[in-house]
Amino acid sequence: RVLPGGSVIGASTPRLWPVLNNSRSPVWRLRRLLEWPLSVEEGASPDDELELSVYDKDPRCITLLFGLDFIGHVRIPVSELSKAQHGKVVELPLRLSQRARQARLRDICFLREQERVLLMRRERLGDDDRESGALRAELERLLVQPTVSLRLWPYSVHSLWPRKKWIFLVRHAESKWNEAEHELMCCTRIKAGALLRNIDHSLSLKGIDQAAALAAKVKAAELGLQCQGGACAAGRALVAKQDGAELADAEQKDADLVRGFLDVDEIWASPFCRALQTALVALQHHPVAKRAGIELRSELRERKTFIGRDTLAAYQGERILENAHASLEKVIAGAGQEDPRLSSMMSRVKALKVDPGTTRHEWWNETAESARALDARVQEVLVQLKLSPHWKFMLVTHSLLIQHLMARYISPCCQEECSELTRCLASQKLPNCGVVAIRMDTTTDVHACIDQVRLMFGSAVDEFGSVVPPGDGLSAVSEEWSMELGLSTGR
Repeated sequence: RVLPGGSVIGASTPRLWPVLNNSRSPVWRLRRLLEWPLSVEEGASPDDELELSVYDKDPRCITLLFGLDFIGHVRIPVSELSKAQHGKVVELPLRLSQRARQARLRDICFLREQERVLLMRRERLGDDDRESGALRAELERLLVQPTVSLRLWPYSVHSLWPRKKWIFLVRHAESKWNEAEHELMCCTRIKAGALLRNIDHSLSLKGIDQAAALAAKVKAAELGLQCQGGACAAGRALVAKQDGAELADAEQKDADLVRGFLDVDEIWASPFCRALQTALVALQHHPVAKRAGIELRSELRERKTFIGRDTLAAYQGERILENAHASLEKVIAGAGQEDPRLSSMMSRVKALKVDPGTTRHEWWNETAESARALDARVQEVLVQLKLSPHWKFMLVTHSLLIQHLMARYISPCCQEECSELTRCLASQKLPNCGVVAIRMDTTTDVHACIDQVRLMFGSAVDEFGSVVPPGDGLSAVSEEWSMELGLSTGR
């Protein structure tokens, strides 16, 4: 059909969602922009339908032999879509294929038989009931009608969303793996070798101090903006010394950036332990983190390399947060110091809410991730930011992802204006706990959408063209802030 704008649509223009490995209840939280209208008012026919199909991902050889393993589908008439409120969850029953119904029935019969055997064994031997309880929970899940939940926004609403968006990228603090890399360079192989046997490493003690220092700067910036109406000392510390009007203009721009950092709409974090711990410690005073919490997004994970043990994980969903808390306490306890300020920090850290987000499946890569796969994942992040109604985001992520973003998605205009900075960020790792602000223009092609790049909170480019960290401890904030905040000043 020909739409009022002149575009032509056919019977099917598919949009794909990525595969989620080994997930019983997959959660995508990924938006897709459709080329066709979803209401009669925007040009749809009352007979049009939106169809969602679900498939089980099989190994390639099995798919070649037997085709795609179709699970089921949902068909929604435009008349029903028009009744849905914008952005509200719509839950619809999933119509299973015959093969899926048969497999579901077999699973139910098998679990009922297993439950009967466990019940007999418990009566005879008095075994623990925990295994039987897990079977009952799985059986109850299978007996419930499977559904698909989605949210819908018509194009008339989407067209009003912000076109310029600010994204604040935070690299995680020093991890035990980073510490081991330094030890390897210094030929201290004993401790580093032990780390090779572990995965998903936590922050080191120095990393906790780095994150605590950033937390102090965040709190100082917030209090400074409140006390001085925007011209805060923390803001002035983020820019180079200049004269006259240039200094005032730079201070104002920096104060605006600090305001945006403190007033982001959403905070996303990589589910790897070191990134989540950085978010928890560094944002313990952040007003949005305290009010709305942090969402885990598997798309922000680090790139898997051939030998990288820090890019493998073992936890999903709520267990990710449990592991982050436990390992953080273990590192603090291993320091051998009883500091009431650290206990106070842990109380604030545990008070922050963390949404499991897109981590209810095997979200990590078991094998090395190709450059093409990484590019697709980074592009997915940018597309989700573009299709969001919000305009300020904070992403706590990793060095290789930030480097890829800086190397592939900078606009020509930004490359000219910030050539030295973008070159440095594309070729070098952002320092641990470094913060860089980028502005995204959603009206342009996603591969050239970043039109501004600025370092924040003391990070800078030195005379040798290298990105240097803001300094150790709480050097960027005054001593009275550290006394008031009760944070560690480094060990």
